Amino acid sequence: MAKLRSGATTDELTIDVASKAARVTLYDSAGNEKTVTDPLPVIYGTGRGTLVGQYTVTTFRTVGLTTQPHNLFSIWNPAASGRNLAIRRITIQVDHTTLLATNLHLITAHPTAQPTGTASLTPTKFNVSYEAAVAAPLGATASDGGTAAAITATPGTRVWTQLGQRPHTLAGWFTTDDLFMIPEQCFDDPIIIAPGDGLLISTVSVATAGAHYVINCWWEEYTP
Repeated sequence: MAKLRSGATTDELTIDVASKAARVTLYDSAGNEKTVTDPLPVIYGTGRGTLVGQYTVTTFRTVGLTTQPHNLFSIWNPAASGRNLAIRRITIQVDHTTLLATNLHLITAHPTAQPTGTASLTPTKFNVSYEAAVAAPLGATASDGGTAAAITATPGTRVWTQLGQRPHTLAGWFTTDDLFMIPEQCFDDPIIIAPGDGLLISTVSVATAGAHYVINCWWEEYTP
């Protein structure tokens, strides 16, 4: 019968009675015991903290205005939230009921201060067991095609820019595909929004009343 013994002590490797297997404790090079935690935060939260939950929000159909710029959507991380937002996807779709004579320039930017407005949007949890979201999303209207409830905000540093498709003729016109308002790579490597910061989606060029917008946003929240 062979025995395995530590070179530093007289301890011998033993077999567990229940599992019939040998068990060992892992240590790092400094002698600290290694532990295994919940794999979900490890998979999703590497370098971001502990996963609290995944959330989505969508705007109501927003009718374009002739104001310039026209703030369409914002998501803000309150200063005292105690969480980081990991923004994985923001997309916009545009439809038209009239011809648009100029370009449709859309931007994502960091607002210079927390946006304000009356059309607060309600996040949806991916799983009912998640805690409530701390993110504060705003839309530019409180109902599909309803009266604008203006988002008051000033775009700061730009993050991403798109040119929305526009109709030169309404014959055979159809809704555009999703336009990504943050890089597509954010699906795997999200933009991290710290407390006291956020993102703002707006038009730079004049958006006529014939343009209609729908914005979808997906993010995760982490405790640092």
